[in-house]
Amino acid sequence: MSDIERLLTAASDDTDQPLHHSVDDIVRRGRRSVRRRRIATAGTVALTTAAIIGGITTWSATRPETIGPAGMPTGVTSVDVETGKVIAPAPPVSPLSDREIIAGCITLDRLPTWDPKPWNRPGTLTQQWSVAVKTGDARNLAAVLISPDRRLGAHCTWYDAPAGPNRSYGRFPVTVAPRGGIVFRSGTADGLRVPGDVRRVLVDIPDEKLVRQALIGADGFYTLGAPKGRSSITPGRTAKKPRILGFTTDGRKVLDRELPFAVNLPPAPER
Repeated sequence: MSDIERLLTAASDDTDQPLHHSVDDIVRRGRRSVRRRRIATAGTVALTTAAIIGGITTWSATRPETIGPAGMPTGVTSVDVETGKVIAPAPPVSPLSDREIIAGCITLDRLPTWDPKPWNRPGTLTQQWSVAVKTGDARNLAAVLISPDRRLGAHCTWYDAPAGPNRSYGRFPVTVAPRGGIVFRSGTADGLRVPGDVRRVLVDIPDEKLVRQALIGADGFYTLGAPKGRSSITPGRTAKKPRILGFTTDGRKVLDRELPFAVNLPPAPER
């Protein structure tokens, strides 16, 4: 029996015992009891809204609500435990169909190349290829394409620049990614293929306030977003290098690597 129930029982006693508690006293105690329950409930919520998963802390209600990782409910923000930085959401999946993307990249694939390697012959891209990962919008694109035999890949990007459309295309041999990943685009943090058990990739760029979350596609390929213009950042501007962190589905960190400084990165996405 609670204090309030005992007080009410005593107040309603129809014996000839004098009343020891006034109505005001009962009301005051009731209000204090409600306040105590509210504080206890709030304390429980505060303890349960922070969870550490694979080096990432998810906070709710105690952090800004404008930024959070893709796929998480509104009002929830992720923080990287090691750096203390807020994690930006992953870039969006491109609304363009795989067929539209391949059709747009075929024109680039047919251009002459200066590199005579056997796997770098023009005209190899067809509609039988698959899109491993794609991001951007109707005017900007970053995609990784894979051949039917899964031995050849291509990265294809385009964006609208003030001087006109800008296109970029390059082929690379597809090999099994070792534990530390494999670089297929030299000098960028967006050109790494991670092992198959990596299901979440975070990229910490020097001097950025946010940690970037990558969009993971098939076969361990990921993207940090579609370019929307050339970056003023050039290699060698800083001694620090971008750090690539890879986590499994159950949150174990299985990849931690520094790469050459990235160039031409898109702005970190925001909600």
